[in-house]
Amino acid sequence: MLEKLCISTHLGRKLLGLIGTLPTVIRRKTFSYFVVEIFVLTSSYGGGFGTIPAFMTDMFGAYNIGPLHGIILTSVAFGAMVGGITFNIRRWNTSCNLALITEMIIRNY
Repeated sequence: MLEKLCISTHLGRKLLGLIGTLPTVIRRKTFSYFVVEIFVLTSSYGGGFGTIPAFMTDMFGAYNIGPLHGIILTSVAFGAMVGGITFNIRRWNTSCNLALITEMIIRNY
């Protein structure tokens, strides 16, 4: 009974997404504003994490989604760690502080 109520099962995710974005395109009357809105939505941290599994399932199949999603989450975590360290290095002016911080990082891992 519940499966009959799910529209996305019958229409598909891509077609339902196009139908859902149609009011925005009509309201803006130009495609460039629509592209900017989608860019802002997917640039947000939660927007990307919410849409990545669905896109990966469509592209690579349900069998491969677990390992691929794990790789993406690992790369995001690694990028956050390396990015945070890289941008904080600019604050450390002396080589002594940099050496101590590097030693601390190496000992913790």
